[in-house]
Amino acid sequence: MILHLKSLLVFTIIFSAACSQSNKISIPVERKEHGFINYETVEAEVAIQEMPFDFQLPESIPFQVGVEEGTIFESINDPFHKGVTLRYIPKGSDVDLERKGPIIGPQEFLEYRITNFEFNLGHIKKNEQFEKVVVQGREVYYSYSKELPSVVITWTEEGKEYFLLYVKPKGENSPKESTMKNRILSVYKTLVD
Repeated sequence: MILHLKSLLVFTIIFSAACSQSNKISIPVERKEHGFINYETVEAEVAIQEMPFDFQLPESIPFQVGVEEGTIFESINDPFHKGVTLRYIPKGSDVDLERKGPIIGPQEFLEYRITNFEFNLGHIKKNEQFEKVVVQGREVYYSYSKELPSVVITWTEEGKEYFLLYVKPKGENSPKESTMKNRILSVYKTLVD
């Protein structure tokens, strides 16, 4: 009986250590703020491999991609609450890849964020700028901003929250809202089919 309990204790310790190791992120920490640990921005593929959960990747992007990068974040209070923000930047873009933090300034890009917890949706549901729409039988929240111009679609599925942001700066060939909405919906459809 004692031997059985010792074996069970050893198994529990090894199993717990293995589980905690699989939840660790090996990317260096960039900063801690607002209750989250933000890791350094890395190539998207590296960030995806670090995530402890699976998710679909977009099969269609509204431009020819030149740079794919990812930033992982996790809750300080609950390290099992993790998310990743993937950014797709057009080929030939003038983007400072050594920057810290999000893209700022007039730059076209697509951002795709996935979390294994409710990150922003509670706030979005209350925000009057977001409209609840049904796309392919699913409820999503949609918003268009004329100032930037940008479109957002966010939804939840199987305990994960998804967020898509497409930004196309103002210029001579600025797309209309309907064009931008169609572009982000085409990305969305590749994620839910």
